[in-house]
Amino acid sequence: RKEIWFEKNNKLYTIIYNGPIDGLDSKNEDFSGLNINLINSKSSFEKVVDSIQIKDNESVSSQSTRWAEISIPSIHAEWWITSKSVNTANSVYHLPNSYYPGEKGEMALMGHHTTHHAPFLHIDRLKTGDKVIIKDFLTQKKYIYEVEYNGDVRWGVKGKNIEYKASEEPKLLLITCYPPGYSRAAWIVHSKLVSVEPLDKGTETN
Repeated sequence: RKEIWFEKNNKLYTIIYNGPIDGLDSKNEDFSGLNINLINSKSSFEKVVDSIQIKDNESVSSQSTRWAEISIPSIHAEWWITSKSVNTANSVYHLPNSYYPGEKGEMALMGHHTTHHAPFLHIDRLKTGDKVIIKDFLTQKKYIYEVEYNGDVRWGVKGKNIEYKASEEPKLLLITCYPPGYSRAAWIVHSKLVSVEPLDKGTETN
């Protein structure tokens, strides 16, 4: 398996190559001397990237920025994660100055409380230990977080103005406006990463 990550039109894309490894069986753990049938030259990668054309229209742009999903079983919430805007329909917004799933730092997701389908309408109901699941289609992994603390209210601060810091373990912040219908403060739910699974594996939520 080989991957390339690249940016075009201020968006992040990935291409994943999968191919067989000749001569490898379940008992052979020595990769030396095997013929790996994957594209392995830098020039080949560059040719692929250069040949890609990204259509510049709203519908394609919106889909291309939806790189993950968030699921919160205890409040029956499930939304796309977008890198485009907090005002994108049916989505929550990943703050670009925060970290990504699994990284040792604070990942921040912002969603409206009362408008734009109100994705974070009920996050004030989350309790310690509640699961927050992120399905990342780029890494093909499922990140399971648990709520540590709910009700961090920061007056006079909007989510975009918060400095998201590195940490010893991956963190997740869910951010919405407060009071409901106003933006006088940021309401934040703090969670920590407890497990990582392949995307195609089921997740226990109870």
